[in-house]
Amino acid sequence: MNNRIFISRSIPSEKVNYYHNTAQVELIGASLIDFAPIKNAPAPDADILFFYSAKAVQFFFDLFGRAKFLSYQVACLGPGAEQVLHKHHIPIAFCGNGDPEQTKNLFNEYAIGKTVLFAIPTQSAKSFDDGDQSYTSLYTNIYTNQPKAEFEIPKAAVYLFTSSLNVEAFLLNGGDKTKSCVAIGQSTLQTLKKNHFSNIHSSVNSTENSIIEKGISLITQLKS
Repeated sequence: MNNRIFISRSIPSEKVNYYHNTAQVELIGASLIDFAPIKNAPAPDADILFFYSAKAVQFFFDLFGRAKFLSYQVACLGPGAEQVLHKHHIPIAFCGNGDPEQTKNLFNEYAIGKTVLFAIPTQSAKSFDDGDQSYTSLYTNIYTNQPKAEFEIPKAAVYLFTSSLNVEAFLLNGGDKTKSCVAIGQSTLQTLKKNHFSNIHSSVNSTENSIIEKGISLITQLKS
């Protein structure tokens, strides 16, 4: 029985080894998206600077340096971005738990009456932008994200999708829509449904560990 799980983001080797040793699964991680900085990206004044992802933090740091962060209250969606902010010794005023819906509600309370600058890629779900914000939203595109046009999809029993754009890239590169797949959040789930994947699941919450655990549970079901 194939015990291989593919996740559409790069995964540290220590996490790959952890799941291999504890769950006897082969976890393969690779992004299906190409990223590049936007070198002339603006960083307008705001009260709060918000990051959805670790990648956004790193691109902002590479473009503007640490000093620029210090002109804002810095906020982020969850542990991934938090880890990179800590790496660069940047104070964090607000950090969510990684789940977009829960964090959106908490952040809405935190940022009442403020101006918030979201540092995002050119293709972003803008998951906090539901028209019911208690704050003023600004956006700056700091990097591009495009589906890879040529990528050999690894063979796996279960595919874990961490964004809608990764689903699009999977299809662009001939991915099999009949395989078991897991969505990390509602927008990714809707993209899978829209494209008529036949065996769709969703993680308990929108975190990396949650989607991997869901993939492992599906592998266990396939073995039984």
